[in-house]
Amino acid sequence: TWKFHPTYQFSTASDLIDCEATGTNVYGLIYNEGIATIETTLINNTKIQASTSSYGLIYNKGKLTFNTNLIENNNGANVIYTEGETSEINIDNCLFKNTQNSRAVHIASGSATVTNTDFIENNGAIFSSGTLTATKNIFKNNDASQGGAIYSTGSADVQNSIFEANTATTGQAIYSTGTLNANNNYWTSNTPNLATLIEGTTPQNYIVIKIEGKSNLIPESKETYTINFKTSDSDEICELPDYEINLTATNTLSDDSIIINKGIATVTYTAPITEGSDIIKAIVDLDERATFDITIAED
Repeated sequence: TWKFHPTYQFSTASDLIDCEATGTNVYGLIYNEGIATIETTLINNTKIQASTSSYGLIYNKGKLTFNTNLIENNNGANVIYTEGETSEINIDNCLFKNTQNSRAVHIASGSATVTNTDFIENNGAIFSSGTLTATKNIFKNNDASQGGAIYSTGSADVQNSIFEANTATTGQAIYSTGTLNANNNYWTSNTPNLATLIEGTTPQNYIVIKIEGKSNLIPESKETYTINFKTSDSDEICELPDYEINLTATNTLSDDSIIINKGIATVTYTAPITEGSDIIKAIVDLDERATFDITIAED
């Protein structure tokens, strides 16, 4: 175990692969009660096995910066367990994938900020009884009994994020018994069933995908269309994580796959020689997310 004491400021970029910790009250492979930075690190196929309790692969009681790390196939405990009223953790630009038997991140107390991070196929992504701020993250295919992505009993501010195919008996995406702000999120549908996705609050709005441009074209003309993330209540463009979408139409599109970046993407449509109609469709994983009808006719 690496232990960072209160008076230390420590940074590591060493990988943790095929490591295991066993015993009683295991405090993880990394223990921090000082100021620590863990970055550009691969944590793969590690396991915590304790006879009574375990506190995660990384135990934080101080101030931890956790940036640009890849965490996959870990088992037996949370990847990160943080506690202490003055503890802080800042997670940015990471991937947590396939954490088994515990959630990827457990915030017992203190504060946590999570940004630009993907949580994919975990046994739950985040549990928090502290103060959680989560912005511009992707939660996909996470599963738990309650709150497939996030379970919060504290204060949670979760915005500008994408929730896709998370599953749970209650609160498929988020389960909250504390205070929760879940505005400005994309629930991978323009008509999300928020009652099944979120337990604990009803957001004031949500994000939809919109295709915008001219609906009436003349034959052989070209038109640029925008594909946007927009808020359901104000029609404002909203910046979310980059998101790939497939596009289809009967006639020619400049791209059949685009990335919505900073809330916007564009594609050029070429009308046919003859009059008629067409539909631009935005599709993700064979699921139709948005459509736009076009009429082609002479003036």
